[in-house]
Amino acid sequence: MKGVVKMKTKILSITLVALLLFSFISTGEELAREESGLTLKEAKLLAVSDNRTIKVAELSVEKELVNYEEANKAYKAAKRNADSFFNLAGKLLAKGYYNRLAEMGLNISTASLDLTHKLIDFSVESSYFEAVNGKDNVDIKSLAYERAQKLYDNTSRKYELGLVAKTEILSAESNLLQAKMEMDNSIDDAGYDDMALNKVLGQPLETKHELIDVLEFKVYEEINLEEKVSEALENRFEMLSSREAYESDKMYFEIIDIFYNPGVYDYDKALYQTEKSYNNLLDAEENVRLSVNKAYIDLKKAERSIGTLEKSVEMLREVYRLMDLSYELGTATQYEVIDAQVSLKEMEQAYTQALLGYKLAQLNFEASYGIGLGTGSPAGM
Repeated sequence: MKGVVKMKTKILSITLVALLLFSFISTGEELAREESGLTLKEAKLLAVSDNRTIKVAELSVEKELVNYEEANKAYKAAKRNADSFFNLAGKLLAKGYYNRLAEMGLNISTASLDLTHKLIDFSVESSYFEAVNGKDNVDIKSLAYERAQKLYDNTSRKYELGLVAKTEILSAESNLLQAKMEMDNSIDDAGYDDMALNKVLGQPLETKHELIDVLEFKVYEEINLEEKVSEALENRFEMLSSREAYESDKMYFEIIDIFYNPGVYDYDKALYQTEKSYNNLLDAEENVRLSVNKAYIDLKKAERSIGTLEKSVEMLREVYRLMDLSYELGTATQYEVIDAQVSLKEMEQAYTQALLGYKLAQLNFEASYGIGLGTGSPAGM
């Protein structure tokens, strides 16, 4: 009987140990899932995996491909018997107009798929670095809080020694409370930025990531702006769609011209549509030229601001260091220290914001001479 009891006790002990080990491993796996290192490259791959928007765009390409194959087949059959068609519909078929429309649909849907990938890529990169910027702001506000705490401690010691009035204690405490509030707010803002990134990545909003890539300043390589404009005129989605529309309308008018004379409604209507689509093409070209130049100007302005702000941060850090030391020695007022603290904090925040702005300006410029980002963005004016 005792042997059976001992055996049951031993089995129970082994079971408990196994459960504890399993619990520890599971907890570790959950923590790893909750907060893991994430590079920008990994984030981009995560965003496109099983992406519904991409799937819809791919289905659209497949649909347009089927339409094109059917239209092309009908065009080839009609072309062999072109002399047997005497009405307008027959000529449109035999001369390849309907085939051209189907080809236009396929070209535009293919470009739309490319644009969808670019939009997702841009959204991931901008959201990623906005989240990085949010964490940088937390670091800045936390450091500002530490400075405010140090000032409060120094003021408290001076008050105990009878060197300052109580008003300075109250002022230091108010400064500390303000710094604490701003630090807490920055933590909340960073949490929201994380959720916004997770939404773009298609992850649960509460997922935690340790973001590996950082915002840093690198001078943008020298470029030939005219070459970039030429690339944009070739690559941009609005240029492709405008060219396709003009070529199709032009082809339709050339066929209409065989059947009707000027002054006839159908002739004038086709002529008007062709001229309109040509003007739209010219407008698209001008807008693309403008958008590339604007994106480049914004990039250079952002680049210049970085250098100025970086020097200002260095100077204000030295000003704060000297004011803090002078206050301890009794040769500076508390107001001067607080003013130095606030100025430094604001400049540090402006610098990190400028780094983010510079990164976004780079993305916009690169998109401006690629396929663009659609008509509602700086790279798709």
